[in-house]
Amino acid sequence: MGWVPVKSFSVDLQHANFWNAVDVWNRVPHVLNRRICGVEILLREEVLDDSDGAKLIHAIEEAKFSCSSATFWKKDTVLNTLKTVGLFFPLADDIPNIEIVLKKLLPKDNEHYMPCLELEILDHDNESAIYVSMFYATCEPVLTPHIPYRLALLKSDVSKKQSYVVLSVFRTEESESLDCNLSDPAIEKSVEWLKNNLLPKFCKWAKSSSKAIVGGSLRLIPIDEYNSLYQSLKAKYASPLIKMWPESTDPKKFIHEDLGIAAYLLLLWKSERQQSKSEKMQTFVDVGCGNGLLVYILNEEGHPGVGVDVRSRQIWTLYPASTKLMVCTVNPMEIVPFPAADWLIGNHSDELTPWIPVIASMSSFSRFFVLPCCPYDFYGRYGRRNPRKSVYQEYLEYIQKEVCENLCQFTCQQDRLRIPSTKRICIVGKRTSNENGDLLHGHISPSQFLASNLSYKKSQITPNVGVIESSFVPRQSVEKVRNCTQIEKDVISEVVSLVAAELLAESKEERSKGKWNCGRKVSLESLAKIIPTHLLMKLKKESGGLQTLLRNNHFIFKVTGGMVEFRKPEVKKYQNESTKGNLKNKGSKFKWKSRPCWFHKHHPDGCPLEDDACSYVH
Repeated sequence: MGWVPVKSFSVDLQHANFWNAVDVWNRVPHVLNRRICGVEILLREEVLDDSDGAKLIHAIEEAKFSCSSATFWKKDTVLNTLKTVGLFFPLADDIPNIEIVLKKLLPKDNEHYMPCLELEILDHDNESAIYVSMFYATCEPVLTPHIPYRLALLKSDVSKKQSYVVLSVFRTEESESLDCNLSDPAIEKSVEWLKNNLLPKFCKWAKSSSKAIVGGSLRLIPIDEYNSLYQSLKAKYASPLIKMWPESTDPKKFIHEDLGIAAYLLLLWKSERQQSKSEKMQTFVDVGCGNGLLVYILNEEGHPGVGVDVRSRQIWTLYPASTKLMVCTVNPMEIVPFPAADWLIGNHSDELTPWIPVIASMSSFSRFFVLPCCPYDFYGRYGRRNPRKSVYQEYLEYIQKEVCENLCQFTCQQDRLRIPSTKRICIVGKRTSNENGDLLHGHISPSQFLASNLSYKKSQITPNVGVIESSFVPRQSVEKVRNCTQIEKDVISEVVSLVAAELLAESKEERSKGKWNCGRKVSLESLAKIIPTHLLMKLKKESGGLQTLLRNNHFIFKVTGGMVEFRKPEVKKYQNESTKGNLKNKGSKFKWKSRPCWFHKHHPDGCPLEDDACSYVH
């Protein structure tokens, strides 16, 4: 019996790097093990303070009532398990520098997996971390590997400079190798997962200097309750919404994102009601509600509230009458067009994000939840201050510290949501005192309140100090198309000609004789330099600019990885005598002879295809 090394990685690590990686694996195992939604630390004790194991046994006895898969664990079983990995109770006089961690692993899918306990033994003297899962031997499927495993940092015997992270598993049979264990398919699968998934990721964490992942997510609500509620909401709403989705956007992305936000808010508000010993469901206003999906879910779950946006969406007409949505412009220079509510929600509310805490300040009882995305200050785009930080991180600090806490005097907490979005850090604001009266809401505009009651000056915290705006500019009710399709045709034609000339700018000697000139690859950055300023200014007003324009002309150019080249005309696989006629039919996926061939008219070598083979008109 003993530890058998199964794989190692040569790495240049220090002591602290190894334990940073252990900390990541302890706190956020769900980033790698997709069966887990989170972890609950039940006990963390140094052996020095638990020399007889009494605290550990007590913690397990307490945990087994909420973890049915661990009910068979008794005191003798636990102690014998620890003995097999080298930890004996009661301890000898020479007490090692060891920590014992007892964790409850929470499954993402409660229908197919059961929670289980995991013992973790952190040996700081020997720089190793041992993991032993506690579940029934017949319990299938399981959340974690079937076999005890160890991660250890070892130094080379020769130089002592080179270090290795070694993965070992515990051999429970009387054998000199691991072969006896691998006769069990479940153990074999566990070992392969440890070797090919955990060990490489662990080493990557150890080598990374970033601490972002260690912070975790869902810190303000119970993770197990969140997972259960999210799965319940998903089962209840996801499938019907996907089937009826009329928008051009990806339904799964938006539906799962709003389900995650809804589950978070419902638990946040549930906790608030429990603390205040109130059964009254909180009211809310979703400022800039977009498709209204979040409002629909919250209304259906019993919270009275309304969503406001500058324009309606197609899906609004499909919601039941109980879903309250309102078309109106929220202009901070004017009276707020909606009543005061318990909570204001800013879900990617862009230019209204800094105003939401101000509007909440106008009522003594309002709290807020904002999920910042595009950076705006009060009167325009947010101006970056510190180039050492990302714009997103700096903007989060600006909204929380300077706007919410310093200016509006809210007590704020930051949390990371589990939603399919890169911008998933939210700010929750509450106040501890009722300094501002309720009468201010609906009687003065937020901009007046900002200047008079909060004594705000533009130069006080607004980064765009040099830019003086006369007033806030609200979003237009008609969304402007910015995909380069509405630009004047002569502008598009001129840009296409300039780019084509640059791709063809090579000597005749640089290409083989008799071959069609396919030009060269040129970076978007280089192409932008040859385009006149007056044309660039028009492109900059469009989403994606030059790249979008070139991709719109995909029958001429191919844009990949920031590089542009000609898309050489080729005979399509669907182009044969039996299908050409069908391609002319209305509704066909492939368009045949629908526009003039650009290469036939503008390329110095013409089109490389004959007229009857080319998809376009010669």
